[in-house]
Amino acid sequence: MTSVNQLHFTVAEYSAWAPGLETKADWDAWAAGRRQFTEAPTEPEIAEVPPMLRRRAGALGKIALRSVCTCLGTRGGVPVVFCSRHGEVARSAEMLSALARGDPLSPTAFSMSVHNAVAGLFSMTYADQRGTVSIAVGESTVENAIIETCGLLWEGAEEVLLLVYDVALPRVFSHFHGGTVPFSWAWLVRKPTTDILTLSWSGKRRTQCSEISDTLSPELEVFRFFLSGKPELMRVTGRSEWRWHRRT
Repeated sequence: MTSVNQLHFTVAEYSAWAPGLETKADWDAWAAGRRQFTEAPTEPEIAEVPPMLRRRAGALGKIALRSVCTCLGTRGGVPVVFCSRHGEVARSAEMLSALARGDPLSPTAFSMSVHNAVAGLFSMTYADQRGTVSIAVGESTVENAIIETCGLLWEGAEEVLLLVYDVALPRVFSHFHGGTVPFSWAWLVRKPTTDILTLSWSGKRRTQCSEISDTLSPELEVFRFFLSGKPELMRVTGRSEWRWHRRT
């Protein structure tokens, strides 16, 4: 018999950013199929972040911090789970190319290429010296991040910010499916009250098929489910079957 695990939670607030989609109305239109991402490369304004940190942040850092600042404003003291499959892979690819050419590496570029670089930018922006969590688990990254988020809630946190972000993979890695648009979205997660979301998971059944999109990354697929109002989303990744449920 296959065991099933469940988590219940409420999203008290959310925010998101991608090229051409900056407001909640934009994202609602996208979820309904009435609006698309723009192809022109753009970066969001992050006036809340000190100028020195803005200069250090690359495109991914600015995109991620945009959703954080929109969701939290200037309010600190909220634990954050950072969730990105690829992180600053573009910086890593640039440094590997520099090594291949025999060029010297930039210490700043190296320090901002690690997977928890965005967590560091957040810590300095909000003067938050607590430990942080940065998660990358392939196509089930969001689901594992929710498990971590709910764990923090049940350990005593009143609310936890789940931050999901990524950029398109560099051309050298284009044969891997990683999504084609830069984006970030954030959920301010609390223990279940109203508008409850449930994530359940179990071992994959051999006959089960996934509803994975051919064009959207798994992270955006989950966010579209959240915005759409649909009652359920099922995904299969690796050896696991994941089900997202909605209850109002």
